[in-house]
Amino acid sequence: MPHVPPSLPPVAVDPDTLRRVIPREMQEAPRWVLYRNAPGPGFNAKARKVPVYADGGARTGKLDTPRDQQRLVTMEQALSALQGFPGYGLGFALGQGPTPGVQWQGIDLDAISQHPELIALFDMAPGYKERSPSGDGFHVIGQGPHFNTLGSNRTGIEAYAGARFLTVTGNSLGGELADLAPFVNEVLAPLHAKKPPGSDRAPTPAPVAAVTSRPA
Repeated sequence: MPHVPPSLPPVAVDPDTLRRVIPREMQEAPRWVLYRNAPGPGFNAKARKVPVYADGGARTGKLDTPRDQQRLVTMEQALSALQGFPGYGLGFALGQGPTPGVQWQGIDLDAISQHPELIALFDMAPGYKERSPSGDGFHVIGQGPHFNTLGSNRTGIEAYAGARFLTVTGNSLGGELADLAPFVNEVLAPLHAKKPPGSDRAPTPAPVAAVTSRPA
């Protein structure tokens, strides 16, 4: 067993809750990693979430390769591995889904206290939903085709269909696995692109009609 750096702060994991609320298809998918909290750069910086494989190796280098995928595990295997990594949490690796052309997708809405407009977007989104570890953000997980990445910027909106992982808390807010691509492309992407430089607020969310009127 390699040296295990501490997770600061430690992460609380409730296996029974995870088994009850996480969609079965997610639980059984070999897409799980562990992660630890590590101090961020600079004074009073936000902690970084550092992913590690269940065998203790750092998840670095090019992701979504066959070599990377071979080291991802199911949720039960990840929970078992946690016994050797006290204070670590669980994460779900976005990317290759159960069949060719299907990706595990994720949305990360962050700093809700600064961007309360994002609550409406979260309510509108399809997919499995839960609170982030900080309690000040929301995560959504689904599966469907690849879409262009929406990286971190001032909007608080991020969306990925690979090469990232989302922390999994089990603090579920409901929802079933669904294709996130239409919502990301039609609703989130325009808002993500229109953030005024230096603004402290996210753009006004699209009206509900923008989502409910699209073809099924």
